[in-house]
Amino acid sequence: MPSYMEKGQLCVVCNDDATGLHYKAITCEGCKGFFRRTVQKQMKYQCRDSKNCDINKNTRNVCQYCRYLKCIANGMAPELVLNDSERRAHRELIQENRGRRQCEKAMARLNAERHAVAPEVWQPFVRQISSGYAKHIDSPQQVDAANLSSLMENALRRTINFAQSFAPFHQLSFEEKRRLLVCDPYVEIELLQLANQYDSVDKCFVVDEHSRVLKLNDVQLAVVSAILLFAKGAGESEGLDRINRALAVALQNLLTDDPNRSPDVRLGQKVTNVVARFNAFVHEHKRTNLAQLALQHFALARATAN
Repeated sequence: MPSYMEKGQLCVVCNDDATGLHYKAITCEGCKGFFRRTVQKQMKYQCRDSKNCDINKNTRNVCQYCRYLKCIANGMAPELVLNDSERRAHRELIQENRGRRQCEKAMARLNAERHAVAPEVWQPFVRQISSGYAKHIDSPQQVDAANLSSLMENALRRTINFAQSFAPFHQLSFEEKRRLLVCDPYVEIELLQLANQYDSVDKCFVVDEHSRVLKLNDVQLAVVSAILLFAKGAGESEGLDRINRALAVALQNLLTDDPNRSPDVRLGQKVTNVVARFNAFVHEHKRTNLAQLALQHFALARATAN
């Protein structure tokens, strides 16, 4: 029951139990719906008696003409009734506001963590990741790109070397490491490069920093790749959750402090959401040859560009 209502308050139209303030009057759900339909459909009624029928919860459906008059007499406002398009727009606005509030709460928590973690803590962490990425992932492949099995083996080896290049990975147990690598994270990491270097307009792979689709620089791309790797173990252990939180804070700091981007406190959450959808999409297609064929075409394109 709304806080503005008294216990046991009745509908001003039919004396049934009221549910709230509807169109500027305290009414029940039945009279609310009747009034809305009447206004929306511009319905016209006629009274078979003297236009002064008694309206209560037992007789309210007998004379709709007098019921509507009683709605108006008790303050219900036709101008507050929305038409179909207005009602859809209102629902969309409510959903949008709800989503924005949820996003703002999430970003408030992330920003609190961001400021709680000193730069001297997360910056060395990022340097390790970007150094390992440049050495093991973003480097020419010494492999026959036309040989699919050789390409897969090489991509897995590169991912393992990337994971081993920074300290947090070595702090995990053997089972935690196995859990990460058994999910084939190399597919997402390699395909992330594909997504970041593909020009959807010219339909070709690009190496120009200013043409990248995701608009991530090399350091940001390295951190996102680490997120794709460690997200496989999210919720599995405290150690993995701690690493995932540190990566989220690092990404938020990198994106917020990027001089090439306009200020947007929700940018970190937006990129994280895109990465999550990308991760789910690739995982869905791992059972088919789609991801493997895309990797093969990407390797061929890189070899051609080199």
